Amino acid sequence: MSNDFRGEHTLRIGGAEYPVLINYNSLRIMCREEKMEFSDLDAAMTDRALDTVPMIVYYGMRNYCIKMSKKVPFEDYEVFCANALDEPGGFEAMLEMVTGSMSVQKPATKKKATTRTRK
Repeated sequence: MSNDFRGEHTLRIGGAEYPVLINYNSLRIMCREEKMEFSDLDAAMTDRALDTVPMIVYYGMRNYCIKMSKKVPFEDYEVFCANALDEPGGFEAMLEMVTGSMSVQKPATKKKATTRTRK
């Protein structure tokens, strides 16, 4: 399951797959729980990417579980990081999820038809 436009992803940890839903609700939960302002997110991504990227994915995983009324597989953020960052390419996969979910995608614009005149 991967749909960047909707923020839906799947994270593989230890041979298991975990659904992740990165959207405004997951960011809202993260900002509340981590006592940070939404406006500080850009600076955190730049200054502390190794901590912020997994945090966004972690709260995306929690958000999915809340929405679907499922048990959160990793209750503790540090346990999640210890497992997710131990996976080969784990950080890169999470970074791709975050940047894909947070990038602004502009809809394709149609060009206006032009009329040509013969000379």
